[in-house]
Amino acid sequence: MPEKDFSTEEKILEAAAQEFILKGKSGARMQEIANNAGINKALLHYYYRSKDKLFESVFTVVIKRLLLTKILKIVDEENDIIELIRKFSQTYIAVLNRNPSIPFFILDEINKNPGRLANAFINAGLPIQKVFEMITEAAREGKIRPVDPHQLIINLISMSIFPLVGRNMIQPVLFQNDKKAYNKFLESRKTEVADFIIQSIQITKD
Repeated sequence: MPEKDFSTEEKILEAAAQEFILKGKSGARMQEIANNAGINKALLHYYYRSKDKLFESVFTVVIKRLLLTKILKIVDEENDIIELIRKFSQTYIAVLNRNPSIPFFILDEINKNPGRLANAFINAGLPIQKVFEMITEAAREGKIRPVDPHQLIINLISMSIFPLVGRNMIQPVLFQNDKKAYNKFLESRKTEVADFIIQSIQITKD
C-alpha cells in the first residue's frame, strides 16, 4: 500500500463532507464517498478504517473551516461590541446560507452527540470571556444598557440561524413558496438581525 497522499485525503474529506451533510451519518455510504472522491473503497478504508473515524475528521473540518475560523477572526480583530454584532450576523448568516445543509448537520449532532460538538467549540479556544467583557465594558461606559451576555449571545445566534433551519416551514407559510423572495429575505437578514439587537441595547445620546 502506498504512503498516504495529502491531496487524496483532501478529496476524501471533501466528498465525505458532502455525503454526511446531505444524508447524515447514518445515511452516508462509504462506497458513495469513495466514488465521489475518485478512488476505490479499499483505498478509502486505508485512509479511514471506519465511517466513525471519517465522520470525526469531517466534523472537525466542517466546523473549523466553515464556522470557527471565521468567528475567531471576527472576535480577535474587533474590540467594539456593536461592530462585532454586525460582523458576526453578516458572516454567520452568509456562511450558513451558502451551505444550507450545515445547520441540519449541526442540529443532528446536538441531538445525537452533543459532547462532540461542545468539545469542538471548547477546543477551538473561542474567546467567550473576551465577548463577555466587551459587553460588560460597553454597559459600564454607557454605550449599551446593562444586559446579560448569555442572553445577548443566544439571541444573536438563534435569530441568525432559525430562518435557515426553518426554511421549509417559513417559505411556504409566509412567502407562498416564493424561493427568490425568501432568498432576498435571508440576504436582508444579515443586517436586520444586527440592527434589531443593537437597537434593543444601544443607548443613544440626544
